[in-house]
Amino acid sequence: MATFAKIDDNNMVLRVDNVDDSIATSEAAGQAHLAKHSGWPAEKWIMTDANTRRNRHLKGGTPFRGQYAMIGYEWDPVNNVFWPPKGNAPASWVKNLETADWESPAGLQPLPSEEEKFTHYYAWNESNLTWEKKALDVPYTQEDIDNHADGEEGLLSIRR
Repeated sequence: MATFAKIDDNNMVLRVDNVDDSIATSEAAGQAHLAKHSGWPAEKWIMTDANTRRNRHLKGGTPFRGQYAMIGYEWDPVNNVFWPPKGNAPASWVKNLETADWESPAGLQPLPSEEEKFTHYYAWNESNLTWEKKALDVPYTQEDIDNHADGEEGLLSIRR
C-alpha cells in the first residue's frame, strides 16, 4: 500500500489515504488516482511512508520525508519533510532537519549517569534554555524497572 497525505493551501495535512501499489506505481500515478476520485488537486497529495519516524526507517530501510504524515502535520516543500505539530514544546524549541522533529536549542535531553538513573532526570528550563537535573520525588529501584512492561524507558516516562 502506498500512503498519501492530503494537504491544504497552507501545507497542513488534512487526512492520510492509502492507494493500492498496483495503482500507485509512482507518486505521480497515486496523485492522479486520488485527484480523479477525490476532486482534490493532484499536487496536494504528497506521498508519505508509514515506516519513517524522526528521519529513521523503522525497518532499516531509507527514511522518506522525515516523518510519517499525520493529520495536523505540516508539509515543508522546501526541505521535503513532514513536520509534526509543535504541540506543547516550549517556545524556544526549533525544527531540526536531521531528526525532522522539534528540538531544544541545547540539544537532546541528557540521560542521568548510571549512578543516578534511579534517582534523577533532566527537565527543560525555558527561562535559561538549559536542561536541569532534578531529583525524582520517589526514587526507582531495579525491581520497579524489572516489573514494568516497557522496562526502564517506559517507567521513566511515566514517573516524571
